[in-house]
Amino acid sequence: MHPRAYPCFLCLALHLSSTSAQDAPARLATREQYVACLESGDEIERRTQALTRREQEHKELSAKFEAADRRLSAQVQRHVPRTKAEVESYNQAVAKRNAAVKDFNERARSIERDQVALNALVLQTNATCGTLLISLEVKEAVDAERRARPAKP
Repeated sequence: MHPRAYPCFLCLALHLSSTSAQDAPARLATREQYVACLESGDEIERRTQALTRREQEHKELSAKFEAADRRLSAQVQRHVPRTKAEVESYNQAVAKRNAAVKDFNERARSIERDQVALNALVLQTNATCGTLLISLEVKEAVDAERRARPAKP
């Protein structure tokens, strides 16, 4: 799995300073733009938490697979399957393990795809929201509205 990329979400800073002479004239963001950026930040946080939970579950499952592999290997070393029934039993155990590994690997690919999508959302949000100039009035009004609404479960 690719190393986890932690989002660097710096787009909601309130810029009260003026731009330099070489920069294009700054425009204040609309209320809707600011809300969209906050909502995007909320989505990034929600998806980051969900992805973190899935990665932890995946690590735990990986440890279980390793332990099961060690047990199966130790069992075979203690008693090599000799009869047809023993060989069939061993082959069934290996087939069951292989099917579980296939599912495990698909989960890993799913986590990777979701991580790529999250990284893209972070980049898009930073590009869209990272340089917004927000008036103090808009910021305070939107922040007050968000504090007043009920928390999402």
